[in-house]
Amino acid sequence: MLIVKKVRKTLILVVGVLLICFALLINSASAESSKPSLLTPNLYPNLKSDKFVNTVSPLSSGWDQLYLNTTFHFDHNSFRNTSIVKSGGGNFRIKTTGLGSNNDYRIEVYEADGGSPNPSKDDWVVGTTGIGNEDLSYYVQPEVDGANHKAELYVRFGYSGYSEQGTVELDD
Repeated sequence: MLIVKKVRKTLILVVGVLLICFALLINSASAESSKPSLLTPNLYPNLKSDKFVNTVSPLSSGWDQLYLNTTFHFDHNSFRNTSIVKSGGGNFRIKTTGLGSNNDYRIEVYEADGGSPNPSKDDWVVGTTGIGNEDLSYYVQPEVDGANHKAELYVRFGYSGYSEQGTVELDD
């Protein structure tokens, strides 16, 4: 009877240690797979800014530049569009530089259905608020369509805190 009690205590101890190890393993795995944080607060509730992720990553393999405009005008009273670019999917980066650090503006990404940008007919993909210089990326694989297996994207910037000129770069 004494041996049975010792075996039972040992088994309970071993099971307890295994449960603690399993709980720690699950906890560390869930911490690693948590969603990326937002870069900027969403000041426009109809925009899905949670789809933007921080692009600063030591594992990044580099970007292919699709669009560069060093004299892009950020307008206080309206939107301005980039040209349509063709993305092969994966991550799509929007980078703005040369802007005042306190200038906020709206960013909207569209998937073009026709030959030229037309926000009233094209598919709205995602939007957020940018502040100053931004480096944002968005996973665009779901937008890839058509015979060319590309996502035809353009970005609209507008309603900035104040009008100014800056650089816009779109990368795939």
